[in-house]
Amino acid sequence: MIVVCGEALIDRIPSSGTDSPGGGPFTTARALARLGIPTQFLGRLSTDRLGQQLRDLLRTDGADLSLTSFGPEPTTLAIAEVDPDGHAAYRFVIDGTSAPNLTRQMLPDSLSPDVSVVHVGTLGLVFEPVATTIADAKFYSFYMSGFYDATAKTVEGFVVEDPFVEPTDFTVATVRFVHAISNANPMTLYAKNTTTGTEVAVGVEIAYKGAGTFTALPAGAYDLSTRYTGLSTNALARPGVSFLGGRVYTITARGDITAASSATCGSTNKTCLDNTANR
Repeated sequence: MIVVCGEALIDRIPSSGTDSPGGGPFTTARALARLGIPTQFLGRLSTDRLGQQLRDLLRTDGADLSLTSFGPEPTTLAIAEVDPDGHAAYRFVIDGTSAPNLTRQMLPDSLSPDVSVVHVGTLGLVFEPVATTIADAKFYSFYMSGFYDATAKTVEGFVVEDPFVEPTDFTVATVRFVHAISNANPMTLYAKNTTTGTEVAVGVEIAYKGAGTFTALPAGAYDLSTRYTGLSTNALARPGVSFLGGRVYTITARGDITAASSATCGSTNKTCLDNTANR
């Protein structure tokens, strides 16, 4: 499932008296749906005649409107003045109209586990309050997981929320653990500081397709390992991983737990602890 977030509007050409449906995200959602890709449109539509036209076009093309909100404000207009050479200059009727009026309260508390991509654009990143709504919304990460099927060229996948906050203490790094090994039991990530020798658990035990909370660690180099509950031997290990102060990291367990491990995560199905700097 792809969620497309942003504006839907009407392109109006006064010189010809024509109205055409428009808006980059609106057009993107229609195109994806026409291609047979499950698509949800996350935006604001008017209940006026033009808004109903935009709604009907999305539905006809197969887009899911369960995330779409509707209201009485008039449909947003893009007025196109076309010169003799066919070049258009646009002015927008924005204030009090539908497209900018997507507020935080209109967003869902969470997205479906089927969602693999969230596409955001174009004027929705400029118009207010929708631009602030998008900026203040939740962040999500998509993970490929399980075994790679070389014949079908497919893997499993899942989406987790990224509930991190902007760092304020630049002497610590923020780290979490994501479990993406389908044939491994729930396990806990441990980080051992290579200077002090102190080892701490990074969050709690995490099961397959799960993500731990972001945990603060003093900036420095760490030997990482994962263990099953009640066992002292490591299921996975990766030495000498550096965490910089003020940065946010995700450590992901990948591959086939029965296969040999790899420090680089570059070999098909080999297990590894992948280090990704989120910001």
